[in-house]
Amino acid sequence: LYEIFSRIDDYDHANIQPQSHDGGYEMFVRSTDEITGHHDWILIQAKHQKKSVSISQVRELIGTLDVENYKFPERQIRGLMISIIPASEYAINAAKKSSFSITFMDLDMLVRLMISKGIGYHKKTIKHSEIDSTYWDNWG
Repeated sequence: LYEIFSRIDDYDHANIQPQSHDGGYEMFVRSTDEITGHHDWILIQAKHQKKSVSISQVRELIGTLDVENYKFPERQIRGLMISIIPASEYAINAAKKSSFSITFMDLDMLVRLMISKGIGYHKKTIKHSEIDSTYWDNWG
């Protein structure tokens, strides 16, 4: 995730948290609004599991956002929960009821983001040929 977010022009200050005592999130990035110059700090929580993100995991992220908001009251902080499988409807509803902005991204969305930003692949133009039917029609 660090490699992806550090290569996207819309984000800067990508920072990985230490493995142990990560504070409830794996990394953070800063997003800057092009017009106002206002910064949002996005705490990224990654879930590598075969089940949907649960309500309790969203509540843990809400608690983490609350702690970080207390530590850095001058920052606009929001959360991004990235998981292999889409979040459950219950998790999404729990996030909507929070006073913090929490966005969800699943693996398909992450791949689309990578493609849209040109990360991890190269575009190639493939030329193909087709038969000129008018040429062969004249052969009689």
